[in-house]
Amino acid sequence: MIALINTSERPARVSGCYSSGVLYSVPRDDRPTELTPVCSATIQELIPPFGSRQFAVSQGGNPHFSLNTGGDAIVLQMLRPAGTSVKVYRVDSTITFGKEAPGK
Repeated sequence: MIALINTSERPARVSGCYSSGVLYSVPRDDRPTELTPVCSATIQELIPPFGSRQFAVSQGGNPHFSLNTGGDAIVLQMLRPAGTSVKVYRVDSTITFGKEAPGK
């Protein structure tokens, strides 16, 4: 997951592309061509001032993800899933402690 926080008082724009890795280019006369991914799914959102969103980095089996942002102040953070584990505890009920202290 990628967490996005808009930390400004103006809306921020976000666009994203989920792709299987296929790229294309459009030839131009005098300029080198840029490779662009073929998007299977896209994101187009406007994030409100001081708002936040989370985006999955894979969707529908598409392993390639790109995210473009535009705004005055944006924070991006990659969120890693927490590892899962099971802990089992056992209480030994045979342990006894000393007697209650006499009241004074």
